[in-house]
Amino acid sequence: MALILQAQMFLSESRLNDLHIFAYLTHTHKWGYSVRGYKVSLNDTTNRNEIKEMCKGNPQWPQQFYHMSKEVILSHGEGLMARCSYN
Repeated sequence: MALILQAQMFLSESRLNDLHIFAYLTHTHKWGYSVRGYKVSLNDTTNRNEIKEMCKGNPQWPQQFYHMSKEVILSHGEGLMARCSYN
């Protein structure tokens, strides 16, 4: 049985302008098999974080930028989260 590990990262920064995300690139060397990117924002009604998947990719695919099916706009107070799965 293979050991499956996951690593996560979160980025949140204060900025005045919106960030328009339209493409992504995955990179994990030879052990990674899945990388997913998420948008994290606070729901004002429930006061809880909402996490929405923006993109996913296989780092074993050719190394290039992949266009997303829909542009994602990151506004002030929102963040990015990524999850890498590898074995």
